[in-house]
Amino acid sequence: MKQIYLAIVYVLAMIGLSCTSNDMREEGVVDENGMVHMTITAEQTRTYLDSDAVVQWSESGEKLYVYMTTESACYAKESSEGVIKDGKATFGVSFESLPNATTFQYNAIYPSSAVAATDKEVSAVPVVVPTQQTSTSTSFDKAADLLVSRTINEDVQSTSLSMAFRRLTAIGKMSLKNLECDTIDSVDINFAGKAVAGSVVVNLEEYMFANTSDAEAGVSIRFDAPVSSSTPIYFSVLPFEMSKGDSFEVTVHSGDSSFSRTITLAAGRMLNFKAGDIATFAVDMSDDGGSGDNGGNEGGESIGSLDEIAGVWHIVEWCGLKDYTFDIYLDIKSSGKVVLWQLLDDHGWKKYESTATYEGGVVAGVYSDGESWSASYRCTLNGDSMTWTNTSDALDISVYQRATLPDNMVLAPETTRVGEEAYKPYL
Repeated sequence: MKQIYLAIVYVLAMIGLSCTSNDMREEGVVDENGMVHMTITAEQTRTYLDSDAVVQWSESGEKLYVYMTTESACYAKESSEGVIKDGKATFGVSFESLPNATTFQYNAIYPSSAVAATDKEVSAVPVVVPTQQTSTSTSFDKAADLLVSRTINEDVQSTSLSMAFRRLTAIGKMSLKNLECDTIDSVDINFAGKAVAGSVVVNLEEYMFANTSDAEAGVSIRFDAPVSSSTPIYFSVLPFEMSKGDSFEVTVHSGDSSFSRTITLAAGRMLNFKAGDIATFAVDMSDDGGSGDNGGNEGGESIGSLDEIAGVWHIVEWCGLKDYTFDIYLDIKSSGKVVLWQLLDDHGWKKYESTATYEGGVVAGVYSDGESWSASYRCTLNGDSMTWTNTSDALDISVYQRATLPDNMVLAPETTRVGEEAYKPYL
């Protein structure tokens, strides 16, 4: 699990029983109301998501909720708004001076806006992961990015603490293919039967959700202004898994039009929203129920014959991912002959010959040894970009770009394909 390390410094003299209230006031540690003023400095940016989305402290609006628990009570205070400079965030927070306490436990949660009530123990803090989220073209809504610090125990009110923050929510990054609109205003996603956002209870000591029974099954992602239909859709959810037979519905809103698609996971397909990680996936929207028909959309138009896709193609995206452990070239002839060049890790390039057929926008094929492709594919074309979607698995989407075969391709020694998973062909 990814962790975010924040150095938290409390500007406060050590409070011992030998100190008097007057002495502490003179040193500027405790004010006239008996409050200890503390400065919290985050030495790093809030978090790094991935190469496509670097999430930093915002210039305004960043706040923490900090908890100090003693043997007799729990104190919860919202920090002041963070001051950002050189990528670091500095916060202020004040707690009552407790010179007679002998145990101190420190916890913190980000963002403070997630905390629904502060009169609870740190083992059961009510929070809200927003069901309505505002995203950008490169990141998710910070209000839904729930981070919890590790627990620190001290026998005095500390002058300096270093905390590690753990993300409790999971991040989704969804790409939409074959969408019949140019821009997107908002997207609704409903994960039937799953608890994905809303009112929950967090145990700050165990870094976990203690109760999700009141959570809801859907999230709505909004944008400050319409975005391109090719924009990745980022969102935050509670951790959950989907597997064979599970379904979710995606509804895209664009102007006065809406486009809906229900996806049911095929055998062998999983969608795992894991705490602290990002789940990247693509959805084929071609079977939508909307009324828009703008043409020229990001996914392209269905082909009319194999002539339209004749040539060499290189895979550039797979299931919404642009980073994967294999490489693929397709050499497609107008006659239907297809040569698949496949590189898996260090096994070397393998070459597979097959014959493809086309009917009604769907391409299928049979290898030279008589074995059929593992699936048939709906094919759309948009200039020099070609998208293939598995007709029985709407999450299995591959995007290709026109290319030429590299001169340095070296074939691996001949290997029997049948029964050898390492050399199983991609199609």
